[in-house]
Amino acid sequence: MIKGFVFDFDGLILDTETPLFEVYRELFADYGVEISLHQWWKIIGTGLGEYNPLEHLVQVAGDHHHKEDFRALIDERVDERLNRMSPFPGAVDFIRHAFQMGIPMSVASSSSRQWVYHHLDRLELTPLFQHILTVDDVHLPKPDPELYILAASRMGISASELTAFEDSLNGIKAAKAAGLYCIAIPNDMTREMNLNQADKVVNSFTELAVAGVLSFEFDKNRI
Repeated sequence: MIKGFVFDFDGLILDTETPLFEVYRELFADYGVEISLHQWWKIIGTGLGEYNPLEHLVQVAGDHHHKEDFRALIDERVDERLNRMSPFPGAVDFIRHAFQMGIPMSVASSSSRQWVYHHLDRLELTPLFQHILTVDDVHLPKPDPELYILAASRMGISASELTAFEDSLNGIKAAKAAGLYCIAIPNDMTREMNLNQADKVVNSFTELAVAGVLSFEFDKNRI
């Protein structure tokens, strides 16, 4: 029986991934360089170990451009777009319903604490989670399972009694390695990924009922 939920943040609750990719793609295009979605997949749901787009951009632009100038410009453009965006359909309703039912919930994100809290505060979701864990709380980001292992420990619930909600392959790998049941909800950036390692894949939170997730009673006709 499932006793608690653990949510990823980026690309699951709020589509932070699309505007970030779009801003980088526009800046690279200024220098005649095209970055592909498949290349961007390397950093979705994880850290910047395999590919660092900011370092790549500075390299392409040349020495006369400073990293911090680019970082400030990127943050400004991304924030402008995110401030106009709403959460993914059904995400907030699902979380609020689970909270009203008294279900323990946490966030486990490979993003920074400042980033996650900023957006959860803006969406007025922060008080609904028992624990908000980020890359600042662990040694390794997803796909390493450390974030999910820590979430289970902090919540005092066995990993096998928790359901993780993820949108990316790196997140799914982390959740499954930690022993959680995992539901994948891909977005436009991750929809073409092979997410078959998840226990279940749905199109959005609107296809899920809190009671159904707790009891594994899913509609078999859904994806």
